[in-house]
Amino acid sequence: MFYQIAGIARDSALILLVIEALLLSLIPLLAFYYLNRGLRQLLPKVTPAFRQAQTWLVGFRDGVEQVMGAIAAPFMWLNTTMTACSRALTKVSERSLRR
Repeated sequence: MFYQIAGIARDSALILLVIEALLLSLIPLLAFYYLNRGLRQLLPKVTPAFRQAQTWLVGFRDGVEQVMGAIAAPFMWLNTTMTACSRALTKVSERSLRR
């Protein structure tokens, strides 16, 4: 008799746990549903601001690239000049050794 009651209690506890798990799994779905609805209303209002921000950021990026090029140009010129001079001296010394 005790084992029958314990079995019924076990089965009912298991059913309650399954119902609890189902309800807890529905909470994120409900949150995503309301988030999706909110984003559908928010995106048309925010899209023009995002376009303007992107335009400003592209302009800022272009300015940064110009400044970086201006800063790097003398070093690139110096490296190129040093390499060219070194090669020229190597060629001259090779020609003088051949004679």
